[in-house]
Amino acid sequence: MENIFRGIKMKNMILFIIIFYLTNIALAQSYHKYNIEKFSDEFDGYTITRMYGNYIPNSGIFPTNSLMFNAQRFTDRKGNTKYQFHIEWNDNEWLFINEGETLILLIDGERFGCSGYGSNNHRETIMGKAIRETAIFEASLELFEKIANAKVVKIKLIGASKNIIRELNKEHIENYNKFINELKKNE
Repeated sequence: MENIFRGIKMKNMILFIIIFYLTNIALAQSYHKYNIEKFSDEFDGYTITRMYGNYIPNSGIFPTNSLMFNAQRFTDRKGNTKYQFHIEWNDNEWLFINEGETLILLIDGERFGCSGYGSNNHRETIMGKAIRETAIFEASLELFEKIANAKVVKIKLIGASKNIIRELNKEHIENYNKFINELKKNE
């Protein structure tokens, strides 16, 4: 009788682990789907239209870190517009993204260096050892269009502690295409 209960408990535990794993995968996928958010700051008078969804984890079944490589349009109170990359690094070790040309893109083999403000004022511990660093890099609508029309886009993010290299997949590139179309539609 005791072996029967032990067998039922083990089956329930395995079923729980499988359901938990599949639920987490589904939640992660929905969190990283393409979308656009627009927000304004009434005190400083700016508006940001930001694309989300370019989640690029490290390889492996269970990713241990990720890079978010998204685009945004920043408009100040006078109507001046800047295009920028919004980069988010999630890991358990700090990257320490410095100011300057610390984002390098290879778009179909052509090199583009992007300068940014670094992550000095944008580092936070999320929970336990999990950290997040955010940095903004200057770009242009033309650079977004190059990404949207590219076959291969590689990213190198240079930190004081290490460098991160990732490659966009077709879905990431298509997200840039969607974002550009949305920006042009709302001009």
